[in-house]
Order: sequence, then C-alpha cells, then structure tokens
Amino acid sequence: MKRGILQDAEKITRQFQTRNGDTSYSNNSAHQKIGILKSWIVLDEILKDMFTDNGFPKCFKMADLGCSSGPNSFFVISHIINKVQELSEENKFGQSLVFQVFLNDLPGNDFNNLFKMLPTFYQKLNPTAQCFVSGVPGSFYGRLFPSKSLDFVYSSFSLQWLSQVPPPPIEGGEATPNRGGRCIEHHCATTMA
Repeated sequence: MKRGILQDAEKITRQFQTRNGDTSYSNNSAHQKIGILKSWIVLDEILKDMFTDNGFPKCFKMADLGCSSGPNSFFVISHIINKVQELSEENKFGQSLVFQVFLNDLPGNDFNNLFKMLPTFYQKLNPTAQCFVSGVPGSFYGRLFPSKSLDFVYSSFSLQWLSQVPPPPIEGGEATPNRGGRCIEHHCATTMA
C-alpha cells in the first residue's frame, strides 16, 4: 500500500513539473492563488509593521521559498513591491527603492519557466521600481542565504513539505524563538506527519 502511495506521489510530482501542459502547476495553481489573496491583509500588516521612521532599506531584499514554476510567485512579488512603494510614497520618503528578489525552490524546479515570465513581470511593474530577480536552487532545510542578508522572506504553499518544526534561531548561545515575528498557528506539533 505504501509503495502505491509513493508511486502516485511521484507521478503527481512529475505532472506538476511538466512545463506548460494541462497538468502543470502553472495551469493548476488557482487554489493557491485564492489562499494568497486571502492572506493579503496579513501581508500588508507585516509590511506596514516593517516600515520605520527611515522607511525601508534602499535595496529591499526578499526571498520566495518554494516559488515553484508558476505565475503565483510574481503575483506576490508584485504586490509586495507595490505595497512597499505605496508606504514609502504615503510617508513622503521620496527615495528610489531597488528590489532584489530571490526565487528559491528545489534544484529540480523549472526555473526556466519562471525566467520566461520575467519580461511580462517587468512590463507590469511600476516604472519607478528597479527590480533584480535571480533563482536560488536548494532546500530550505539548510542555509540558503548569509545571516541577516534578507529583509523579507515569504513562503506561500511550501511549508506543508516540512517534516518537522525548524529549530529556533540561536543568538549568543540562546534560542530566540520567532523574535517578534508573526505566528498564525499556536498549536504546532513538534514534528509533523
């Protein structure tokens, strides 16, 4: 029975990795987009909370962990860029922001499909936004970026793949769980099935 489930999972994974076919993630990610839209209010609150008296960093660096190969990643990134610019304009900072975006997924992800979407993404961006996008293949089970190198890290529908709750960050030999970050669920199990 377990072997059959594994074979089914492998088949589904292969189907979703198909570039642009009927079974591709790119053409079958509407449920994820609905979830993303429902999270806008929380995302906007977090970005507003990040805003300081000095605005945002001149180069706002963000990562999308588990970006997959469909359009949802650029949908979220566009929203974040627009919201950051809106907050800067509302507070009359007038600074020209630069955005550096890191798209992360496992090495088997079809990053080429994402990169083919870049021209359309750039065309739809506010012309005042400078944005640089790159792919970072690898597992988020290990370190992907240098310490304190990102301003914002986002993961939409990839956390269900975690097999256990990650250990808390360590600073000065002490665990510093969540350091004031957001927690949606307070009853997380120590290990996930």
